[in-house]
Amino acid sequence: MFPDPADLDPNRVSRAASALPGAWLALVKRRDPILFDALAHEVMLRTGLWPDPESVQDFLASLDTPSHLETVRTSETHPGIGGPSIYPTPRRGDEAVGF
Repeated sequence: MFPDPADLDPNRVSRAASALPGAWLALVKRRDPILFDALAHEVMLRTGLWPDPESVQDFLASLDTPSHLETVRTSETHPGIGGPSIYPTPRRGDEAVGF
């Protein structure tokens, strides 16, 4: 069904991979019935109970933000991104806390 990745242009692979978050959001926003049923079925398999349809819809709606899908990038991990890191400077040497 899927072509061998070695046969694909690396640019195509990158573009397809970068489209995954948007595709996921589109499925969530349009309340895709296959996604809804798969989630409800997985809950039933794990608990033996069918979830309330409104609970499933509410959960899927809570995923309707890019923040759930984006990776935090900093200037240290991605030099092309300007600005300071949101992470504290790592401790070094004698400042390290022992166990």
